[in-house]
Amino acid sequence: MKKIIFCDLDGTLLNEEKEISPLNKKVIQDLYEKNIEFIITTGRGYSRTKNYRDLLEINCEVICNNGSTIYNISGEKIFEKTIPIETSQELINFFILRNINFLGNSGDFMYTSIETEKNLKKHFKSFPENIVILPLDKLKNIIFEKIVILDEDYKNLKNWENILNFKFSSVIRTFISQSNFLDIVSKDCSKGIAMEFLAKQKGFSLNETLAFGDAYNDFEMLSMAGEGVIMDNGFEELKKIIKNRAHSNNNDGVAKYLIKHFGL
Repeated sequence: MKKIIFCDLDGTLLNEEKEISPLNKKVIQDLYEKNIEFIITTGRGYSRTKNYRDLLEINCEVICNNGSTIYNISGEKIFEKTIPIETSQELINFFILRNINFLGNSGDFMYTSIETEKNLKKHFKSFPENIVILPLDKLKNIIFEKIVILDEDYKNLKNWENILNFKFSSVIRTFISQSNFLDIVSKDCSKGIAMEFLAKQKGFSLNETLAFGDAYNDFEMLSMAGEGVIMDNGFEELKKIIKNRAHSNNNDGVAKYLIKHFGL
């Protein structure tokens, strides 16, 4: 039986309406009362994650920005690996020259250039309030925890991923986290690395971990966990590799798997 659970948000714990279902919440709370720890592990920044932790009404650490940052139960940052600023500057130049839409995460805010702003709104149902628009000279001085390329054409994302991995593989990692998002982080971080760091800090081995996810940014975490579980709505390529399967995020997949696993 596993003792610590690492769980992605979008496409995993959250349904399509970006909600935590009553069943998911109840099962997580029941396990928490049995001393089974639950750790949110997401590509989101902390400001867009904290409210979900609060909704669960449990004390837990939060892994954010695909493992670039970890926050303790008090909201204090206990782990951080940022993209080297010279690499960020190269990436921003690369994006601007090719009219690639992008956002950079730093702290509670997301940043982009004046040139990119007008093209970003089509990627969001409602434009996030914490996006800051800066001229290039100021943007290039921001230290980023994560940078995201946004493109509604999945083939374009794969193409940019291949190019970036060829040009910058010594300093960054890339993950397709959603069908229209390509995430870029420091080469020294991932959800898997953050899971291992936090599990060891809390006295657990990787064999005692259970992890849930749906996308490429979850793959390393699912592969490293004692038991990795992919959602039925997950990427088809990953479902061929990760054999443990949960129902979809719209069908209480996390809760139903946990009920069966822990005999609730």
